[in-house]
Amino acid sequence: MIKPIVWRTHFYNADDYYGPKAIGAIGKFLAKADPQSMEFSMVGYALKNTLSTHGTVSRGICKVAPSGLLKTVEEHTEIGAKGKTLNGLDSKGNAKRLTGKETVSMNLWGFTPRIFGELEKALVIFLKKKGKDLKAECYLPTVVDSLIKEKKASVKVLPTGDAWYGLTYPEDKAYVYEQIHKMVFKKVYPVKLW
Repeated sequence: MIKPIVWRTHFYNADDYYGPKAIGAIGKFLAKADPQSMEFSMVGYALKNTLSTHGTVSRGICKVAPSGLLKTVEEHTEIGAKGKTLNGLDSKGNAKRLTGKETVSMNLWGFTPRIFGELEKALVIFLKKKGKDLKAECYLPTVVDSLIKEKKASVKVLPTGDAWYGLTYPEDKAYVYEQIHKMVFKKVYPVKLW
């Protein structure tokens, strides 16, 4: 196994905008994290604030303990609204009605380097089971959920009031562009990043 040089890390997707408070919360958590611990963090968003008007989405729906620790995260697919009703499929493919208030993972995680060995193990198992299925996905929230169930790790859920924007569908681009443009105008988001 390759040992990472950087002892704190965060994972996020290139097609997602998480907001400065969310990134700040992860940074603050990681600044205090013990690099040898299996105490991780995740920013939690309300499901209703993460949907696309152009089609269905997949989200890791979380159960959070009163202590703020993540109890479970279950990947749900085909989440979308039909009229005023919000539905999706749970990890077993069963139809599930949703409220929109559920806490979801948008894959903004704060990990110590201890995650890398666990991810490697999970990927090896995944490839043995589903490596030939070109549509199969090894979901990061599923790996984290297994670590929690095995009592190997804990995850502090960091709530945020920031808006999330993402490009799930090409049609989402205009809306995301408009929201970023508004933030640039209000000087919340820089005109030039680098």
